[in-house]
Amino acid sequence: MKKVMIALALFIGLNAAQAQKRGNFNKDPEARAKARVEHLDKELNLTTAQKESIHTLVLDQAKSLQSVFKDSDRKQDNVRGKVKEMNAQTDVKIAALLDASQKQKFAELQKNRPNRRPEGGKREVGKREGRTRS
Repeated sequence: MKKVMIALALFIGLNAAQAQKRGNFNKDPEARAKARVEHLDKELNLTTAQKESIHTLVLDQAKSLQSVFKDSDRKQDNVRGKVKEMNAQTDVKIAALLDASQKQKFAELQKNRPNRRPEGGKREVGKREGRTRS
């Protein structure tokens, strides 16, 4: 009985860890949009008008992404392509709202986004973000 309880506790703990790893995709669209705007404001020092405009853009994207993810008939490659396309469109719209110095910083942020993977979406074997093998 003790072993079963330990196994159950371990299972629950692992599920909780996985849920946290998924991050923004578990949040509702409003929370995702708010988090993105806060991040961009921290990095780019946005004006109030920029924050409001970007929030609207990101909220629309988050709602669209939510419907894409809920559509279970889509194949993973189709979903990945649609998400990539939506991200690119939103990034162009956000960049249009920024001044010259913010655009430069935004371009750097886009290049250095975590979870950017090579074409095909597969990460290199043995490499994990933030870790090195010894």
